[in-house]
Amino acid sequence: MLEDFLNALKYFKTHKLRTFLSLLGIVIGITAVIVITTLGSSLYGSLISILKNNTTNQTNMCTVSPNWNPETHQISFKVNETYRKGLYRGTNKIKKIFYTNNISTMVLRGSVELDNMYSTQQLIGVEPDWLEYKKIELAYGRYFTLDDHAESRQRVILGSTLAEKLFPEGNALGKKCVLSFITYGPRGQTPHLFFFEVIGVITKNVSNGIYGNSDTRILVPRRFITKLKNTTEADEIEVFFADETDYNEVKSHIHAYSDTFSNSSNSVYVYGIIEQMDAVNQVLTMVQIILSAIAFISLFVGGINIMNIMIATVTERKKEIGIRKALGATNQNITIQFLVEAASLSFLGGILGSIIGLLISFITVKFIPTAVNLAEIEFIINVTGLVVASSVSVLIGIFFGLRPARKAAKLDPIKALS
Repeated sequence: MLEDFLNALKYFKTHKLRTFLSLLGIVIGITAVIVITTLGSSLYGSLISILKNNTTNQTNMCTVSPNWNPETHQISFKVNETYRKGLYRGTNKIKKIFYTNNISTMVLRGSVELDNMYSTQQLIGVEPDWLEYKKIELAYGRYFTLDDHAESRQRVILGSTLAEKLFPEGNALGKKCVLSFITYGPRGQTPHLFFFEVIGVITKNVSNGIYGNSDTRILVPRRFITKLKNTTEADEIEVFFADETDYNEVKSHIHAYSDTFSNSSNSVYVYGIIEQMDAVNQVLTMVQIILSAIAFISLFVGGINIMNIMIATVTERKKEIGIRKALGATNQNITIQFLVEAASLSFLGGILGSIIGLLISFITVKFIPTAVNLAEIEFIINVTGLVVASSVSVLIGIFFGLRPARKAAKLDPIKALS
């Protein structure tokens, strides 16, 4: 078989134009497959990096929200301390459960005028250690102390952009801003106006959490909001676990416990960044499969081209076949000879297509995003796509080379030499 392979290479070298035309379809098809799979892997890897970088510690946490019951027109259960304590039981995977509360607020400061997109924000009430667990870094200032939380002090941590808008002179630390709220009760709407001292400013563009861009966040001790609303119940739950591989187990436990706690089914909505990553992967995989199927049409056409060339080759090499048979070559020897030639031809096309595909992908990933001011994309080679494409190219050569090989094997040596 090695001898057949070497003879095939000599034949390709002798008939360069014919070899080039035979390779063209395979090269185009393999190039398309490699480009599609490599760009898909690069895009997926880059999106996952963006998701991880734009969320703080999100891969080992999930957000839990009680579902709305359309029959009672209420949430399925109240998020209180009893729920939190019960949720800890039944699994050792949960490290920490944080409650958060939020309320819409108007942000004011003297004569400083803010656009609507900055003047109205969600005020987020957080518990001790929440900032640390979320790994939210401060450009300057400090986190809330235990006394800030215990005494619900009117202290605030601002997103960097909001701080720049409120305090254009710079350094917001120790300065005051006004937060205006409206609460709803039995007597209707009640307006509130509070002065808050800025104790910290979040580092710019560190994350995009469940409450939007960190650059416009407003964080206060949670007890301030619960006292304002006259409730101890939480609006949102964030559950942290040891490792992202624990997500499915923790999610199942949360669903099971919540349904027991509320005496209803499907009582809670659980969402983690891992699901978003899986959704991205599914979409990209689907697109890759569709585009790869289209690319394989080119491989199919290339295979037909190989078959036509091999049939013409058999006709031209009748005397060679006749001499080999006269010297004792069997039908199997002749079949293998031409199958090796066809497979070698398609394999060579696969190698060239892979090299060209990787080169095109590398240029696309490294230079095009920069040229059009897009985010940088990491170049990731899809090894599976590379192996599959190369294997398919060989199989196509064998499949479409089988008929010409059998035709060559069935030639009568007497007629072939005449």
